[in-house]
Amino acid sequence: MCIRDRIKDKVGVSTLVEAYVAISDYYLDAQNNADAYSYIAKAAKFIDEIDDIAIVCKYKYCYAQVHDANLKFGQAASLYYELSQKGSVGVPEEETKAFLEKAVICTILAPPGTQRSRLLTMLYKDDRTRITPHFNLLEKMYLERLIKMEEVKKFEEELKPHQKGKTLEDYTVLQRAVHEHNVLALSKIYTNISFDQLTKLLQVSPDKAELLMASMIGEGKVKAHISQADEFVYFEAEKEMIQRFNELISNLCEGVNQLIQETSQKYPNLEAIAKS
Repeated sequence: MCIRDRIKDKVGVSTLVEAYVAISDYYLDAQNNADAYSYIAKAAKFIDEIDDIAIVCKYKYCYAQVHDANLKFGQAASLYYELSQKGSVGVPEEETKAFLEKAVICTILAPPGTQRSRLLTMLYKDDRTRITPHFNLLEKMYLERLIKMEEVKKFEEELKPHQKGKTLEDYTVLQRAVHEHNVLALSKIYTNISFDQLTKLLQVSPDKAELLMASMIGEGKVKAHISQADEFVYFEAEKEMIQRFNELISNLCEGVNQLIQETSQKYPNLEAIAKS
């Protein structure tokens, strides 16, 4: 039997998990993200044995903060959103709004991919997000519209110091997220685009635009190839484009149906008047 299991048997699994979470919180406050992750990962091994909802919520919140601090924004957003759910057991209702706003922020900062797409869909369809400070930015990302850097200045002001850090390409985390989003938005509009036009739309230098494209292609974030000969980027068509279009049409129809139902309830005699 290992030392950890002996301690668990002696003090109880709940006490052990609470201790790991507390130590992880301590390291987070000390900005020691590596050790913070190490201890919350230890707690994760026993969390399924915990019945106390309050301890589970503390664990999830701590793990969300650890992911956030380590720039794993997709994982952080998922946990924040889970904690934000109305009626979530163990979470005071007044705190759910704060968790929801954190989920929105981390989703906007998350890199493109299946997880981010799923988060955008859940948050956009959640009526509560419409009154959050950054819904307009979230909506543009969900609808795959181009975003100008001037539009995210207010959002950037509210970010925590670690969320304003620089990437290896000398972008801020937010700049990188917006540029990658814009590349994906362009891939839905254009079949090909010149380097010159790409740099203007992304508002970056030609070298940075080329490096960004090469990086996204290499990481599988966008399907495209670069032609150095004619200085063009050629996007490859994807089946997901059709699925995405169908999803947007479906959402539009749902919105129209909801509007019709609300109008009918508010003005029950409207249909009879229209027919007369």
